[in-house]
Amino acid sequence: MYKPYKWEFNEEVAQCFDEHVRQSVFMYDEFHKSIIKMSNWFIEDNTNILDVGTSTGELLMKLPYNPTCRYIGIDTEEGMINKAQEKLEDKYELQVGNILNYNIVNCSLITMVLVLQFIKNKDKELALQNIYNSLNEGGAFIFVDKIKTPILDIHDMYNDLYYDFKRENGLTDTEIIDKNVSLRGVQKCLTVEENLQLMWNVGFRKTDIFLKYNNFVGIIAIK
Repeated sequence: MYKPYKWEFNEEVAQCFDEHVRQSVFMYDEFHKSIIKMSNWFIEDNTNILDVGTSTGELLMKLPYNPTCRYIGIDTEEGMINKAQEKLEDKYELQVGNILNYNIVNCSLITMVLVLQFIKNKDKELALQNIYNSLNEGGAFIFVDKIKTPILDIHDMYNDLYYDFKRENGLTDTEIIDKNVSLRGVQKCLTVEENLQLMWNVGFRKTDIFLKYNNFVGIIAIK
């Protein structure tokens, strides 16, 4: 009997992650480019730069480098950290860690790409509160996440376009369906409004959407 697997960011996924994510996420590189450009406004001397859910470290190593700062990437999956260590120089600190209980202060910039959707709904506010508490005044939290829309007609259209995008990037119908099934109970997407409300709940009063395409959104929040 067929039993769909549960999606995990394991060692096997880490080896093909950079290719797979571009097959699966609209404008992945454009989101990265936007974060990299905006980070110039926030990185300050002698502060910490934290990338939450760093995966293979691709965004972390592209951020503008300030030699007086600590650049730290954390991920809950050891396989991702191992892959990142193959790519990044020693000047980057890579750690297995979970933002739910990760302790750090003096951050001028925190980034997080495609992570919040994989945090349980009951824990999302805790994760974001920890991020808020870790930032200096004037520091920025810039994140990207997959979202849902409460409008059924638009939701269905976005899903169709999303599956078309995956097919155009070489994924088969079977691969698309298997991935979708594997994410059941794992992926917990919110609406844009719910994300912004969480930002407000933890203390952010300056927030904006810097990029949105289909069912993916980029949000910046300044402390």
